[in-house]
Amino acid sequence: MLFFCDMRTIAYFRLLTFCFITSLLLSCNNSNKTEKKNIIIKGSDSEVNLLNFFATEYKANRPDLLITVSGGGTSHGIAALINHEADLAIASRVITEEELKKAKENGVYPVPFIIAQDIVAVITHPETGIDSLSLEQLSKILDGTIRNWKELGGIDLSITIYGRDKHSGTRYYLQDKLGIKKFPKNYVELDGNSKIIETVHKQKGSIGYVNVGSIVDMNGKPTNKVWAMNLYVDKSAACSPYENQRIKYGDYPLVRPLIQYTNGKPTNNLLEFLNFELLEKQQANIEKHGYLRLNATYYNMNQKSLNF
Repeated sequence: MLFFCDMRTIAYFRLLTFCFITSLLLSCNNSNKTEKKNIIIKGSDSEVNLLNFFATEYKANRPDLLITVSGGGTSHGIAALINHEADLAIASRVITEEELKKAKENGVYPVPFIIAQDIVAVITHPETGIDSLSLEQLSKILDGTIRNWKELGGIDLSITIYGRDKHSGTRYYLQDKLGIKKFPKNYVELDGNSKIIETVHKQKGSIGYVNVGSIVDMNGKPTNKVWAMNLYVDKSAACSPYENQRIKYGDYPLVRPLIQYTNGKPTNNLLEFLNFELLEKQQANIEKHGYLRLNATYYNMNQKSLNF
C-alpha cells in the first residue's frame, strides 16, 4: 500500500533533527534530565483531542502522573515550549526559522516527533448546493476571487469564510498549500475548531476548515452537523475526507503530519509517554478518532530523533 507524505515536511524534519542533535550535543542541555511527576502539553487545537485520548490511556497505568493538555493554536504551544512553560508543544505545522532563533536564544533546543497524520476537512452548511470542490476552486474561495455559491453552480448566496487566527497551524498550512498570501474581507476569525463547526452549522452560506478529528464521534463516525467537502485535484476523482483507504493512497489533497516538540532529547516520563503514543496498539486506535496512523517513513524519522 502507498501512503501520502508531504515531502517538504520530510525534508525540513530531517534538517531540523540534524541541526538540533548537533546543537544539543554542543550545549549539554540538561533541562529534561530531572524526573518530573507531571507533563504539561500545549498547542494545536487539531491535536488536542488526540492528546487527551493518549493521556487518558497512559494514565490508566500511571495514575501518579499528572498530564495537562490545552490548545489555543500551534504558535501558542511552541511559544510555551520556548518560554519553559510546556514540556511538549503540539503542532500542526513545522516550527519556523524565527521560532528556532528565539528558542536557541532562550536555551531551548526543539526536537521533533511526528505522532499521527491529520486530515484537514473543508466544511460547509449542508444546503449550499455543492458537494465537491477542486483545490483550485477552494483556493479561489479562500482568497476572495469566488464570493457567491452560484459561481460554482450552487445557491445564490454570498460566501462567508470562517477560520482561525494567526496562531493556528491549520491556517498556516492552508495558506502555504494553496498559495494564499492574504485572506479577504469576508474571512472571519474564530477561536477554536468547535466555534467554526457551530457557526458553519447555523449559517447557510458559510465555509470553514477544521481537522476531521473535530467532526467525528468517538467511533470515527461523522457527526453530520456540517458537510465535509469532497476534494479533488485537476480532473481526478473527488475524495471524501472520511475515505481513509483512498486517503492513504494519496487521493485526498489535504493531509499533513502532526508534530510534537520537546526541549532536547526526551527522558524519563516524557520519553515513556512519547514511546506510548508510538505503540502499535495506540496507533491502531487513532483512526477511530479521525486521524491516520504513522506510515513507515515517519516512523523511521521518529526513531532517529529518539535514538540519537
